[in-house]
Amino acid sequence: GVSVREALLAFHAKFYSADVMKLAVVGKESLEELEKMVVESFSDIPNKNIGNPVFPGEPYTSKELRKSLEVVPIKENRSLDLAFPLCSIREFYKSKPASYISHLIGHESAGSIISYLKKKNWANDLWGGPAR
Repeated sequence: GVSVREALLAFHAKFYSADVMKLAVVGKESLEELEKMVVESFSDIPNKNIGNPVFPGEPYTSKELRKSLEVVPIKENRSLDLAFPLCSIREFYKSKPASYISHLIGHESAGSIISYLKKKNWANDLWGGPAR
């Protein structure tokens, strides 16, 4: 078998690099204070200059797709999770097609997907967009 711990450590060793990370900082402190905190907290992260990794192939095979799972909830919550694997849209990053799809799916006005699901008591919330 595969050691999950070893696989995670190998992934971390290869891909944990400052050049592929992003950071957004918001605070009431001055810009100088925020910068000092960020430098103190994150300057030890190594920069391995790996560039954005590209993973070949598709994440799901026909074995993982078209699955329906039923679970018994431990609290009152109605939700529906649907995943639609897409081929890479990285080359279209300037036009942000995922944001367009997210807006259409996540819209909450009358006649929207979520308003219909709420009327049926099938969902309390809806989120659409690239995997989080």
